[in-house]
Amino acid sequence: VTQTDKLLISSILPLKEYGYFVVAISVSAGITALSTPLGNAIVPRLTYLATSAANNNSFIATYRTASQSAVVLISPIVWALVLFSEEVLFLWTGDEYLAEFASGVLSLYSAGNGLLVMSAFVFYLQVSFGNVRLHLIGSVIFLMTLLPLLIYLVTKYGILGAGMAWVVTNSLYFL
Repeated sequence: VTQTDKLLISSILPLKEYGYFVVAISVSAGITALSTPLGNAIVPRLTYLATSAANNNSFIATYRTASQSAVVLISPIVWALVLFSEEVLFLWTGDEYLAEFASGVLSLYSAGNGLLVMSAFVFYLQVSFGNVRLHLIGSVIFLMTLLPLLIYLVTKYGILGAGMAWVVTNSLYFL
């Protein structure tokens, strides 16, 4: 589901713009990459606590600690990429035009990926209880929202439209 935008955008945008888009979203992908180890660590622990006769307070405390840790770890990175996207892209590539052209999409994808990381904790809860039905329904709704919005906004605003669609869809999914 989270890769559909790249596939669709590759058929809409000219190759040069798509290349700039890929550079920007590659930087923002670091946000989700940093959160993956936390998810890998927390799901088994939550599953154990959910299925054992352990105290419910331990489950809640573990969940809160993990989700708060994710916020503390990810938020400064998200804000740095949102606020200083042009500078980050220039430092990474040395290309002034690319940095200016793709900074907006980096800001928007970074915000969207930050929301995606926070949304993952609801998924971790579902996995720990062995019921991912709501996640499946949410993913289908996410995709049904993202695709038409993406087509419209990319056609109208180019790569910036892709960022708009990503942050809007992830905001709705988070809520």
